[in-house]
Amino acid sequence: MVNSGELHRAVGGYPGPNERLQTCCEAMKEEMKSGDVIMGDLDNGRGAALTIRYQLPRVEKNAAATGAHPHTESLRQP
Repeated sequence: MVNSGELHRAVGGYPGPNERLQTCCEAMKEEMKSGDVIMGDLDNGRGAALTIRYQLPRVEKNAAATGAHPHTESLRQP
């Protein structure tokens, strides 16, 4: 699970005068795929309470269609 407040603190700038918590929340929501779940959200997806459970492993959309995994495809023998 990823919490927006914890993520923003880890990368810096929160809390503070130049915080970009709303941008952090938007990025987290944009990364959601089928099966991911919003577990906590007190501020309509814009606050430090936003918590998302992402399913792992992550599969790229084009890789899901072909059955290929993006990180192992380059390891295949010709």
